Amino acid sequence: MFVSVSLCFLLCQSLQQLPVENPVAHECKDHISVLSFWAYARFGDYFFHLNMWVIEGYEIACKKTLEILPDCACASAKNLRNTEEAASYIRTAVMSKQYGNEDFLSHLIAQACVSVYPESGHFNVDSVRVCKILGSGISSSSVLHGMVFKRETEGDVTSVKNAKIAIFSCPFDCMVTETKGTVLINNAEELLSYSKGEENMMESQVKAIADAGANVVVTGGKVADMALHYANKYQLMVIRLNSKWDLRRLCKTVGASALPRLTPPTPEEMGYCDSVYLTEVGDTQVVVFKHDTQDCKISTLVIRGSTDNLMDDIERAVDDGVNTFKVLVRVRKMIFFLGILILPLLNQIQHQKYLPWAKEKTDWTVAQWSKILFSDESKFCISFWKSKSQESEGRVERHRIQVA
Repeated sequence: MFVSVSLCFLLCQSLQQLPVENPVAHECKDHISVLSFWAYARFGDYFFHLNMWVIEGYEIACKKTLEILPDCACASAKNLRNTEEAASYIRTAVMSKQYGNEDFLSHLIAQACVSVYPESGHFNVDSVRVCKILGSGISSSSVLHGMVFKRETEGDVTSVKNAKIAIFSCPFDCMVTETKGTVLINNAEELLSYSKGEENMMESQVKAIADAGANVVVTGGKVADMALHYANKYQLMVIRLNSKWDLRRLCKTVGASALPRLTPPTPEEMGYCDSVYLTEVGDTQVVVFKHDTQDCKISTLVIRGSTDNLMDDIERAVDDGVNTFKVLVRVRKMIFFLGILILPLLNQIQHQKYLPWAKEKTDWTVAQWSKILFSDESKFCISFWKSKSQESEGRVERHRIQVA
């Protein structure tokens, strides 16, 4: 008996570590290993019947099962703009990755998701970003309405209020020709006049950007020393982003358009942010684009942790929670997971009542679907997830009566 219990325990631990190559496993990841274990149960026993319409029969049985599932709903999301309600639904997905920290993390994820949940009802998972900063602990993590970049500013200006942002996808430098040219300089005066003309042109370009009303310049290329000198002269904050994807997300956050050339931006092409500043978080220099109001298009979760591995695990838990919120936006009904869910479907006589319309040649494969519900693997899954809560057992019993 002791050996059987030990083997069962080891099997349970192994199931949680099984890698599953499925898109669902990369989104919610809530015990997908055991779910796949049940879904493919006993399929090897019927592999030789592939020519007997197994696929068609399984599709029919699955279709009918999906019709029964709405009657098994245990809860329904009413107001996803309520942070407390959204956190209660996200908590389950986070618990499977960060047990013990699920309450704190679920509230953080709910705040980030609700702040970027548009009125149209279309939620995009890319609207919630993660910035991992080494140091402190998980309890020091926070949510910011805006974006955070682990970079430093290029110039002397490190903080701007009511920022008007000009974003360029080109280098912050003088325009150069596509082909090389040769300039012949005969004396020192020609050399001085040549460099002076280049300086005047650079100053005129930077001054035109400042006169347009911009006080923050974000570039996706290199920053020339001469351009940086004149940017400091006209009190422009200069930030360089190496990633074009970060540049696009910043454009979405502040409502700006990335300009391909160093030209003065129009008011429609400039973005706005309540504050842009350089700060230090745990010995790490970060640039923050912050919106004071919750009406923003992108929010950032600043994750703190003592090790990189810990922060990576938290990031995966955050991804699961955000994808759970996305699913809730589309389908607001929730059901008990796996083992408890199978109980309303386990009665073979009741299950066959729902299948009188099955075609004659697919009756056998539909019966195999019911047989899988009675298989040893299904019984193992039920015992694996058997709830000790009297409330859950009452709900399951009520759903069994509804199915009957």
